[in-house]
Amino acid sequence: MDFSEVDQLPAALQKVVTYQHLSNGQILFHRNEKSRAIYAVKSGQIRLLHYTKSGQTISHYTVHAGEICAEVVLFLDAYTCSAIAEEATQVLAFESFLRL
Repeated sequence: MDFSEVDQLPAALQKVVTYQHLSNGQILFHRNEKSRAIYAVKSGQIRLLHYTKSGQTISHYTVHAGEICAEVVLFLDAYTCSAIAEEATQVLAFESFLRL
């Protein structure tokens, strides 16, 4: 989906969207953190991962521009993985999505 023009989104979504700018390596959310938003990547990319007890990193997926992540907020109270920007990234956060 093209998220370059927020004014093209349905009116209900326009009311609940906010922009976040992330720098390379910046954490969007942590695993087990209380879920609060669904995110759409406008530009850049986000790596979804978790860390094992021994400290190893397990990568699950890289979310690219035009993709959505953290849909788990529809079903769970906490994120099931961590999300880290792999480069300068702009995301749209739909924080009040569940109230629509």
